Amino acid sequence: MYFYSEGTRDNINFRENEKTSIYGNSLPPADKQAYHDFIKALMIKLVETYGEEQVLKWRFRVGSEIETPDHWFGTKQDFIEHFANTESAVRAILPNAKVGLHTRNPGFLYKNGTILNYKGEPYASFIDDLIEYNDANNIKCDFWGLSDYIIIDNSALRDINGKYTKNFEPLINNPKWNPETTIDIMEYSTVTTMKGTDGKGYITCETSHREIVELIFSNTFYKNKDNGLEFIYRWGNRTGSENPDGIKELDAMQGLVRYETSISGNPNTSTNELDAIFAKNEAKDEYDVLIYNYNSSSIVYKTNETVEISFSTDLPVGTKLYYRSKSYGKENNKLQNFLINNPNYVMNGFDSKGAPDRTLTEAGYTAYQNYENPNPHQFTEWKSIATKARNDGKSGSEVVMSTEIGSFAFEKFEFRPKLILLKPLLQQLILGLLLMIFLLGLQLKME
Repeated sequence: MYFYSEGTRDNINFRENEKTSIYGNSLPPADKQAYHDFIKALMIKLVETYGEEQVLKWRFRVGSEIETPDHWFGTKQDFIEHFANTESAVRAILPNAKVGLHTRNPGFLYKNGTILNYKGEPYASFIDDLIEYNDANNIKCDFWGLSDYIIIDNSALRDINGKYTKNFEPLINNPKWNPETTIDIMEYSTVTTMKGTDGKGYITCETSHREIVELIFSNTFYKNKDNGLEFIYRWGNRTGSENPDGIKELDAMQGLVRYETSISGNPNTSTNELDAIFAKNEAKDEYDVLIYNYNSSSIVYKTNETVEISFSTDLPVGTKLYYRSKSYGKENNKLQNFLINNPNYVMNGFDSKGAPDRTLTEAGYTAYQNYENPNPHQFTEWKSIATKARNDGKSGSEVVMSTEIGSFAFEKFEFRPKLILLKPLLQQLILGLLLMIFLLGLQLKME
């Protein structure tokens, strides 16, 4: 392959500086048939090594943010043909393998079109042409990935409710879109900046703002699951890493049936966006409610909001339920509590909302690591509440209660029947009795 001089273009050959990118080889295969045969051989080897059942659980992604030069130096047409070539090679060995791709978001234009590829074309979104080509050539794309980094000080990027219209509808509403294709956010993080002053890339946001951003984004995916929205992959979230506190509470609701929520009334602060994620254990009378208070217009903390929670049950009126709750807001955030008395530890040029290992001085980070959060969030003691008659005249009953939720905060409620609560008590009593019997036997043996 011939490489043209860097900084020039003949609209035929790649340039010298495109031989290798920061990611390695970002060029289309020079020999498409050899590449096709290689992928087939790779799939055969994977099946031989790990077994077909295991390999079918994997997802084979072609490309990563492919409209970005360092990820892909080729043209749109180069990639379309590359995806088709890869997809057919994989399915030649495993017809039901999961094959997908990862593009930039709809309407993407790299550096306003000022950077041109080897054929003189700007690096712009491949989405529409990919969808149409796949449809016309019966090429199946099982999953479609996008990226989303939310810079916490950018109100446009914080507009989570608007993301569906901006990022997902252009795919789903394309008349050639395959409705069996799921949509994922394959790179995601809530950050203070994409370019830290230390030159080490983006810096994650560590204040309570992040918790609520990630809860409302998760809720957006839950609400649009029927439209194909499926997974959000947080960048850096790997085996052994720890989820943010809000996501931990959401994870505890896995396996429950989610119900739609409705909102009535107006918040005291007109720009506050309150919502809830509600789920039930269908086999038991167990209910989880996770409410949050978000604001895409401003990250300044506002006055607390009073919220009335109500949900219907099949239980008779007057049934006693037990509940506990866990609140999380700025007053529970370790970093925000630490900085109340230690603001001078933040290095010049860094945002105090950022990850402490990047934003604090060496002495400050050591102090932060040794700092014990004086107000960690935790569940309250169990309380009881009686169900009331439904206000719509239907059978069953409803639970009605009020709470107050802070700005950029969440509160998790768990409602349980009395029987569920007695089980741990019975277990403790049994263990206590066994211990007494053991000690008594020990005493008798000693005598």
